[in-house]
Amino acid sequence: MKTQPERENTTTSGMLGVLPLRRTMPYLEPHRAGEISGGACVRRAALVLAFFAMTLAAPATAGDQPPDAAWRQLEEISRLAPARQVGQPGNDAVDRLVQERFRRAVERRNNPADVEMAEALLQEAEAAANRLAEARVRRQLITAVGDTAQSGTLVKYTLETPGITVFLIVMMGAMLVAGWWVQRRKSLLVAAAAMLVLAVALPIVAALVKTEAEAARSEDAEGTRSADKFTEIVDGLAREALAADLKAAAALRGMWQHGRITHPTAVFLPGETWLEGNGGRVRLYQLAPNLVEPGNLPEDGFSGRLLYAGMALPSDLAGKTFTESAVLLDFDSGNRWLDAVQLGAEVVIIVEPPHGHVGAFGEAARKLTVSPITVPRFFIRSADIETAFGQDWRDVLAAGGDVRITQQPGRWERRVVASDWLFIPGTAAPGDPKAPLQEDVSRQLVHIQAYKDSASIAPELSPGAVGAANLVLLLRLVEQFERTPPLRPVLVTAVNDHANALYGEQVAAFAYFADPKGVLVEMERLERELALQKFTADAYARTVDQEYIVRLRGWMEFIGGRNFTVKEPVQEHLTHMRNVAREERTRLQFRLEEDRKRHAAGKQTLFTLEETEKIREAITRHDRDVERFVKLMSLFNRIGTKTNLADLNAEERLELDALFAAARDAAAAEAAEIERSLETLRSNLSVRRRLACLTGTLDAPHDTAKLAETTSRRYAPLPAAALFSLDLSFGTDRVGFFYMGYLPRWGRHFGNADARSTRLASYSLRVANNYAKASGQENLLSDTILKAGGVPWNGYLGARFAFGGVMAHQYDVTGFTLASVHDMRALAFTPFDTIAHIDRSRFGKVMRFVEGCLRAIVDSEELGNTISSRGSPETFSIEVTVRKQDKFSVKVPKTRAAGALFIAAVPGADPGLDVHMLGEVRPHVTLITDVRGAAVLRGTFMNRTSVLAYEYDGDFRRITGAPDFGVGERRFQSTLSFPTGTQYETRNVVVFSAEKVDLVGLSDPLTLRPVRAVDVIDARQDSQPRHFSTAGVPAVAVTKAVPLSRDGTGCIFIESDSSFKLRVGAGLVINANPDHPHG
Repeated sequence: MKTQPERENTTTSGMLGVLPLRRTMPYLEPHRAGEISGGACVRRAALVLAFFAMTLAAPATAGDQPPDAAWRQLEEISRLAPARQVGQPGNDAVDRLVQERFRRAVERRNNPADVEMAEALLQEAEAAANRLAEARVRRQLITAVGDTAQSGTLVKYTLETPGITVFLIVMMGAMLVAGWWVQRRKSLLVAAAAMLVLAVALPIVAALVKTEAEAARSEDAEGTRSADKFTEIVDGLAREALAADLKAAAALRGMWQHGRITHPTAVFLPGETWLEGNGGRVRLYQLAPNLVEPGNLPEDGFSGRLLYAGMALPSDLAGKTFTESAVLLDFDSGNRWLDAVQLGAEVVIIVEPPHGHVGAFGEAARKLTVSPITVPRFFIRSADIETAFGQDWRDVLAAGGDVRITQQPGRWERRVVASDWLFIPGTAAPGDPKAPLQEDVSRQLVHIQAYKDSASIAPELSPGAVGAANLVLLLRLVEQFERTPPLRPVLVTAVNDHANALYGEQVAAFAYFADPKGVLVEMERLERELALQKFTADAYARTVDQEYIVRLRGWMEFIGGRNFTVKEPVQEHLTHMRNVAREERTRLQFRLEEDRKRHAAGKQTLFTLEETEKIREAITRHDRDVERFVKLMSLFNRIGTKTNLADLNAEERLELDALFAAARDAAAAEAAEIERSLETLRSNLSVRRRLACLTGTLDAPHDTAKLAETTSRRYAPLPAAALFSLDLSFGTDRVGFFYMGYLPRWGRHFGNADARSTRLASYSLRVANNYAKASGQENLLSDTILKAGGVPWNGYLGARFAFGGVMAHQYDVTGFTLASVHDMRALAFTPFDTIAHIDRSRFGKVMRFVEGCLRAIVDSEELGNTISSRGSPETFSIEVTVRKQDKFSVKVPKTRAAGALFIAAVPGADPGLDVHMLGEVRPHVTLITDVRGAAVLRGTFMNRTSVLAYEYDGDFRRITGAPDFGVGERRFQSTLSFPTGTQYETRNVVVFSAEKVDLVGLSDPLTLRPVRAVDVIDARQDSQPRHFSTAGVPAVAVTKAVPLSRDGTGCIFIESDSSFKLRVGAGLVINANPDHPHG
């Protein structure tokens, strides 16, 4: 997986809103997929400047109606960002636009003199925070005092802790005296006297002699202090950091502020694809992945026939041979493209439909499946198909035409995305910080958010005009607040990564509301791991000689709360390599034995004599590898057979040096990744430190405050009168608030959410009615929550959608999403979600009402009375590490899968039977593991989720690793389930080296009903395979849940060279035997 480069960073200035960082986050770097020519840069820069000029001038332009200005802003964004899916250039452009807009608002509203003073205090606060962070990591290393921390056994029990030795000597002396008493031998009495002298002298010598380990552990040895003393230092630095934060927060009171919340995510970058037909060369646009599978063409592309099959109805498919062909289908062909694939089509191309197509969302959503089947799928513009084959292309391609398709492979990348926040202070006078939130208007923070990204079945064609309109609404509210500041403070957030199962909203909610106790647990866990990796990198950076090898054999340190054997990284790597060589040798030997049995039975052999000889040579080579690895492992043996450095030949010595260098580099890379994670976590939480005036008193901490107490104050959750997420679609002129959506739909949170939301829902209806009367407008707000007339909330939706406001409820915050009522969002997730398909008059009507109504709610006198606590806030984060299966290891596998695709299906997400999208939102979070093989999930909604992980080759053409539902699942359960109150946990998920088998057209062979589960059988043993998994369809006798395709597709993953049977219902659909090992 490719990640963005990171560069050393300069301090952010000018009230940009983030505390100064030591590194620049990757979101400040241009995405490779977004690189454009110089001329295009100039044109886009001009568009940005034009947009800002228009935006800033709009409020002051005489006679300019707000809806007209809003429409022009939407036009400018649509021209600036024609594709806003994360990873596309348009998403980067909107990201920069919002950041610049917020920065300029901050600059205009703040007094330069106040800014200068506040920035100086922010610098002091950041310096104090850095000192604290370094000390906290140092505290984890305080017991690791280098090579001399542990003495040998003889020295330890004679000169350091001689008590046991003295006791043994006295016992031996007593035995000698008893022997003298019986035998009266003078020599026994002399020996007993010597023992007595030794027993007396040993404690005296031990008291006078200080070993190197004792010196290293003493307080005055090389500046090292005891753990208890260092804990006091950390507590003191924490108090200093809190005091500095409170001073900065006091200086920032009443000022506009801006910052960013960042997180890594998985970005799919489609490969540039071209089709060469009779009339020339035209673009194809790769479709969104099937779960994680891009469906890339082979390296040499595709050459063959292109057949037009209309809507893929039986009449369209009849009489055509699709084997080794590409098929061209109409957009409104549903998921019948799978029928063409079942008939042998190798490539699927979808033609752009006529303008005005009303059922586009359902059609687009059915062009993908959650089974990761490898089918190259593309979209083509209608104008391009005419260019390639003429206006009568349907007739031309009905009989087939020769084409060549070439493609740069689509790929996944791990990138850091940013959500921007803007704090707008209220005009209400400060109240008593100890008073309840309901009584202090100055602390009743109102959260308003919209999202920056979009999604489409063709990612390169993802205009997302409806989503952009909500962003325009957000920016227009900012303009209002600039002209007339609100009564209450407002926190505006432009979220990114909304389409990734609302993960952008989830990360923002964590940054604002998560319990500081959970945050502290996560920080300490990362600090312990950071200390360990720094120590390891230093230990393996030393010169390798015999003395150092001898020290490594018994060198152990207590770091980060656990005993660490220093030789562990190299020894575990050698063990893994030995096991891999043994596994491959066993596999080859088994194949030879199987071939010998066939020959003895008079059957045709599997291999020629030449192939058999090559296999024997490979077995011999693996035997030599095993011997070499064992020899290197014996270097570090404390007991038993030991190898010395002089026993290694030149090749083995080079391999040992390479192992040490690899261990050093791996530890350094992991330490750098952990530092980035810690830095990101602290930076995201800095919004709390800056807004400390809203979370409590600004009194300095008392002199005895401990780390937990100061952390709770530094990172106190932000208050919230309410959170409003903007998700209008303008398909109707009625709007409503929704406290939940279809992602997720379960859990105790929603019983509380209903009760929590009732008071605000009733109050907002009254405010909207009063505002409509006062402004002379029609009241467009419908009662969507109070069940008027017995209609539930989802009765007001045109289809199943995911709403960002739901993420607030897990933190006991009332979260509403403002959405259009009874709107099907027919163009969501399509290339046709453009401004041309938004009704301008309806857009103006809705925008005018919503702008005024939201402002009225923010400024209403009694909003604080609607704050209602139901249940308790819950913070939950989990770090999942993906590890590679080691068949010969009884411990946790040590090899981690960096860059693996990580899928977490949100429990309760319900897109529908054969539609695998909730509007633009995927029902599963997709992430990519870092260099440690780790990914972090946040939010209690992720508890009880089933996680999957996949590894790919370099070109993303083949899955090489898949989750293990066999031995791996039994040892390391990958369904995340933790008791209530869990705040931070870690979990391992195992993948095994796998081969994928695609299944299309799955149905019960006897009843022809849809398949509920498949039974995968090891054909050699007639039992469940030890290592296997499925996707798209569950496996029999396995409790592991997978996203269900419900469209007759599925995948199974088995070990290479294994034979399997597949039973569906009561019938056997794939039957392997020795003569036909693959069925």
